[in-house]
Amino acid sequence: MPPPPKPPSAPARPARTAANSAPPRSAKPPGATAATSVVATWPKWKRYTVTGLFATAIISGAIWGASLKMQQEAKAENKKALEATVHERVLILEQRKEYLMQQKAEIQSKIDGLNARMKARESGLSGR
Repeated sequence: MPPPPKPPSAPARPARTAANSAPPRSAKPPGATAATSVVATWPKWKRYTVTGLFATAIISGAIWGASLKMQQEAKAENKKALEATVHERVLILEQRKEYLMQQKAEIQSKIDGLNARMKARESGLSGR
C-alpha cells in the first residue's frame, strides 16, 4: 500500500522589516508605568466611574467606622452607668437635673418674651 500524500506546507512567513513591523503591544510612552498606561487609555466616563466608586467606598467606610465607634462608646457609657455605685448615680442624676433646669429657664425666658411681645401688640392694636 502506498503511503498517504503529505498535506501542503504553509507558506513561510516573511521576515520582519522596519516597513512591515508594528510596535509591540506593550509599548508605553516614555516614563509611563504599567498602571498609568492602562488607565490613560480608558475613556473619560470609565475613569470618572471608577474614581466615583472608590470615593463612595472610602466615604461609606468612614461613616460606617464612625458609627461603630459611637455605638461602642454608648455601650461603654451604659455599662459604666450600670456599674456605678449609688453615690455616683445620685451625682449623675443631680448633674442631669441641673442641665434640665437650665434648659427650662431658657425656654421659660423665651415664653415670657413672646408673651410680652403679644401683649404689646394687642395693646397697640386696641389703642387705635
